[in-house]
Amino acid sequence: MTLSVRVAPNTWWPVATLGEASRSVRLYIDSSGIGFRAWGQESAPVRNRQGKTIARISYNSRCWTPQRDWQKRTEITGAALDVEGGPQ
Repeated sequence: MTLSVRVAPNTWWPVATLGEASRSVRLYIDSSGIGFRAWGQESAPVRNRQGKTIARISYNSRCWTPQRDWQKRTEITGAALDVEGGPQ
């Protein structure tokens, strides 16, 4: 695994792709039965091995570019979600 996703504050899970990060966030939310406010974060950052945020996963499990300002983000879809280690 070359990426990690913060599924909750102080809880990071290893993942291989952005698609897996998205599924991991959904799994955590569904298995915990928590709502958006109880989730405790605006989005889940996905980091590469060097610790750089390369994407963000929203509560609805959609994958976005990593900008802090949500209005500047664009959705990442399709084959880009399945690239091992995230976008290059």
